[in-house]
Amino acid sequence: MDEGTKLTALALIPGLSSWPTIQTLRVAHDPQVHVWPPHINILYPFLPEQSCALAAERLAVATAALKPLRIRFRRFGHFGPTAFLEPDCSEQLEELFAACRGALPELQVANRPFAPHLTIGRFNNTTECVDFISSCPPPDIETEVSALSLLCREPEHPFRTLLRVRLGLGELAVEQGESQVYAFRSVTAPDSSELEAKALDHHVNMYQRDDDVVRVVCSVQADRLGRRTESGAPASAKRTIFVVDQSGSMKGAYGQVQDVVRYMTKESAQGKHRIHYVLYNKTAREVTAQEVLESSASGTTNFGAAFEAIQSVVSSLSSGVHVSIVFMTDGQDTASKDLKSSTDHFAEFVRSCGRPVVIHTIGFTQSHSHEFLEKIRFMGTSEGTHRYAKDTGLEESFAQMFDLVDVSMQITLQVGSRSLQCDGLEVDDQVRFDVLVPSNSWEMEEHITVTVTLNGHVEVPLEYRDVDQVFLVRKVDNTDVRTQQDLDRVQRMLSSVEICKAKKWQRQELGDMRKDAQARLDRYHDLFASEARTGVSSSVSLTAELSSLRHEATFSKARRARAMAQRATSNASTVQLMEQFLKALPPLPPDDLASLELQGLCCPLSGESAEEIMQNSYRDFFVFTLSVLRPEDVIDAPTALQVQQVLSGTYSHSAFRSGSEHAIRVSGGEGAHGGFVGSCKHPVALSSEVGLFRGPDGQMMNACLPLYLCESHFARVRVQIKPILGYFFTLDPLGYKGDQCIALFGVLGTMLSLQAMVFDTRLKGGWAEWLIADFTKLCRGLQPLALEYLASGGYTGVVRGDLLEEFLMSPAWRTKERLTSLEVLVGWARASGAEPSPRFHMAFVEELWRRNLTALYKGVPREQLFEVLERLLYGPDTLVDEEGADGDAAPSSSATKDREFSLWARYRRGDLSKKDAEGVRRKYGKDGPKVEVPISTSSSYEPRRCLRYEEAADYLDGIVTDVLGKIRRANIWVSDLFGGRADGHGFLGQEKWIMLIQALRHVGNDVMNTAVAKGTYLNTWECQGEEGASHIVRLLHERFESSRREKWSACVDRRNALLTAKSMLATTDIDAFAGRCLLSCPTRGGDVFDHLVGLLRACSDRASAQQVPLLREKVAALLTGRIGDWRMLADGSSWVHCSKETALYLKEAVGEESFEQIELAMYGTWGHVYRESDIPNRHGHCNSNPNSNLVERFAGFRLG
Repeated sequence: MDEGTKLTALALIPGLSSWPTIQTLRVAHDPQVHVWPPHINILYPFLPEQSCALAAERLAVATAALKPLRIRFRRFGHFGPTAFLEPDCSEQLEELFAACRGALPELQVANRPFAPHLTIGRFNNTTECVDFISSCPPPDIETEVSALSLLCREPEHPFRTLLRVRLGLGELAVEQGESQVYAFRSVTAPDSSELEAKALDHHVNMYQRDDDVVRVVCSVQADRLGRRTESGAPASAKRTIFVVDQSGSMKGAYGQVQDVVRYMTKESAQGKHRIHYVLYNKTAREVTAQEVLESSASGTTNFGAAFEAIQSVVSSLSSGVHVSIVFMTDGQDTASKDLKSSTDHFAEFVRSCGRPVVIHTIGFTQSHSHEFLEKIRFMGTSEGTHRYAKDTGLEESFAQMFDLVDVSMQITLQVGSRSLQCDGLEVDDQVRFDVLVPSNSWEMEEHITVTVTLNGHVEVPLEYRDVDQVFLVRKVDNTDVRTQQDLDRVQRMLSSVEICKAKKWQRQELGDMRKDAQARLDRYHDLFASEARTGVSSSVSLTAELSSLRHEATFSKARRARAMAQRATSNASTVQLMEQFLKALPPLPPDDLASLELQGLCCPLSGESAEEIMQNSYRDFFVFTLSVLRPEDVIDAPTALQVQQVLSGTYSHSAFRSGSEHAIRVSGGEGAHGGFVGSCKHPVALSSEVGLFRGPDGQMMNACLPLYLCESHFARVRVQIKPILGYFFTLDPLGYKGDQCIALFGVLGTMLSLQAMVFDTRLKGGWAEWLIADFTKLCRGLQPLALEYLASGGYTGVVRGDLLEEFLMSPAWRTKERLTSLEVLVGWARASGAEPSPRFHMAFVEELWRRNLTALYKGVPREQLFEVLERLLYGPDTLVDEEGADGDAAPSSSATKDREFSLWARYRRGDLSKKDAEGVRRKYGKDGPKVEVPISTSSSYEPRRCLRYEEAADYLDGIVTDVLGKIRRANIWVSDLFGGRADGHGFLGQEKWIMLIQALRHVGNDVMNTAVAKGTYLNTWECQGEEGASHIVRLLHERFESSRREKWSACVDRRNALLTAKSMLATTDIDAFAGRCLLSCPTRGGDVFDHLVGLLRACSDRASAQQVPLLREKVAALLTGRIGDWRMLADGSSWVHCSKETALYLKEAVGEESFEQIELAMYGTWGHVYRESDIPNRHGHCNSNPNSNLVERFAGFRLG
């Protein structure tokens, strides 16, 4: 089952006419108003973006019998603090939901009843929400929704409509959405002057120019162009002749031709476009559409016969009629007696026939005569277009050509003595022209007139307009791309287009134009990359040899595929130079030969020694092997590569490559090297059987890196390092980018940390010491290449210097945007030969803590983080109510109250006698015991004083130790490498205190980036001592106090929710825990539940876990919803939508064996909850007979 992603959704979008009213409600209270358009979610989370196209097709079939919806909102509703509009057509929406759910059985759906709603606001609590609803007049909004919208977005960006599925249209229902993301617009309707300005701007006749081209845009009424026959009657139809190759070689694709004939017949049924068909093989003849549909492919190919048939059709048409010819072939002429004479005669006929003629061509498969088709498309009175259709693209090419000629009209534009033949597009009785010509063709004044000519002459004055974003895209469309340099230039031009700079009413159209232009450029990228790889594979080089092992990956993001294509073309040019450099290297000197003999390395595959491969080959070199995991992110971010193990043994690269080729032939790429699996956010573990072959230690390997060995050996490696790294990271020798050279230092950092780990014996002993020393030399030798790349601005987009010096200089260089991996810094420092200084230790460990605390608190209410910071600033008394109640203490729930909640749980479970149950009912009613309010809601703000470290050193040291214990597991990779400093050893107490305050204060990469931008993240090394520490503390204190003064009530509510969750965690009786859950978080939602989950996540370290009574039982209750057989939480349904990240923390908290037992108890089918009586609903479904479309199966979290 696919649990879906929150980056996509299947939703209903109300009609635009209803938006002003809806957006007025949302703008003040919905924090997502700039992310989501008004919507009713049908399925959310939804399938990943790459699966949406197939999902849309299945949804189209599933909803074929449904009709567009008429939705009316006449009442408000709320889920706790969330307000919404409730639609009054719930039956139709339930039917739609069931159809969609049934179409996508692999998608996990939330374990709750389907409750269609349109969110309009989120409030701090339920009371505020209800007050808002009560203050609003009853809504009355009516809208029609005719389509399902498949929404998608990038992280931190608004949604856009990727696809639409029109209800009731079946297989024809899927249509493209928008390329531009949703943007919140003013809720007031535009005034008439704005609409008028938009209309005038859209139909303006104007010209624009830069140094290269002039763009002419104008519109003319079609009837003013004199579109009439020679008899004087209006020309009622365009004439298009489709000339189709019917030879025997078309048998496999002839069905595509017939499909598109059906399409053209349907589209031209209104009579504005008349189509003629010519079929040709050995002979040619004009036929009807029905005859095309009844015909079959056979015979040879005779272009001469086709020309004669075309001439016969054209001659039968009235003089002056505009004629478009679409000539299609899949091969060469095989039957004409004199093709040159036939072609010349046809060209002369076209010139003298007295009719405007445009010839378009379609070449099908690689065997067609491209040169011949290029020749005939220039024979018309203006240049035609050409389409190349691959084996499966003939139908699409024909349809595109028909759509083009259906709306185009050939005319003459004339300015002064200069004239141009071009096509205009006829839409709604207007003919619109948008053409670009070289600037040096026409001399233009500020005000000019263009004459538009067909059968009549129309003079149109043009205004001058400045160049805009649309001009840039049109310039891209008009640029001829013949070389890689042309493509790079045009790609830069298109990348410079900024939709936000266009006028509002242009942005949608501009976004679509840019998307289409990029699609065209992507085809060029693929073409040049293919040619580059073909050229490389024909040369005898390392790159060519590795190309035979290249992994043909399909990436989830088109941008990644485009990046790989661009790299292939840019890197291919270095291949020949590489060969020349290798051949020019000097012979192996005696000192290096002696060094190799002393090292005694031998390849276990070929039996060759290192000195033999250096003497017998000018390209080969020695490598060591690794087992690595390559998530798809590695294409963009090489540091995402994960080194799982460094294996024993060294090999000649040629022998390693030969072994790899055999493994790939036998097991395929995925089984041999693992391909690209998962992502950084969603890692996927490789099977232990994935690998190329086993080394001397019996372990499977799937990657290799070169050794240094000696200067001569390194010289070979240095020349070939780009394809080596390209293949190591991307499985493509032409996939190199400079970031990979930086990431190589991260591999060294990982090896150093593995070696230092006391409990890990995988990289120990004399061999490991030799390997790491040798690889350090290699990285040191590559540092000049890395520094050159850093100085070029290629890494992180800014000019950089030495990574270690920058890191020590300022927190601005420590962000994840500037240094994606701390392993890189570890490797860089070792390669530089720099001994770790106290300044390095402080900066490194503080950033290490900040990153790991960011992971710990991700998805956890920020109040838990603030509470820890307040304890570090103010000591035990962080929030005190008017009666002096301590708001900090990890509330030990009182025995008296726990007995009350325990009794309530047993009452709800039905374990009490009738007499005791009646006593509980009389005492507590239906609401149960009163939940403690740790901090009185009637208290008022009182200022606090910051502690100095000396005033409570023991207390503060305890807090520091407790917090560091929670991230000890995350710090472990580098703890032993720096003498335990990652765990706080080697620092003074006050140093640890202020470092932890800095790390906690800047938890979250966005928070850190903002602090760096504002200059509020001070360098801790420069703030040592009493005065510096006081400055850091004072800044944080002022921020906290400002928030408390202005939002005291909200601060109290947030802290009470946290303290309530702490009380629940502290219970020593599982029934008391259950009773508190029943009253504070009966469903899996709300602040208390979120805090409870966050507190349990923080128990992933052993010390914290030991402080929580009944930890395993409490985790089991939250995940399964049950205690024993009693349905305690969420009607006893399992928490199947618990995030994998949270599940992993909980697994670490209770231990693997206990978690597996809990996970096993969660297995089963969960979904729609029916009434307890088990009486079937109107659809015949109940708990004993659930609707299969509304339930799902849980079979584990698959944590790996």
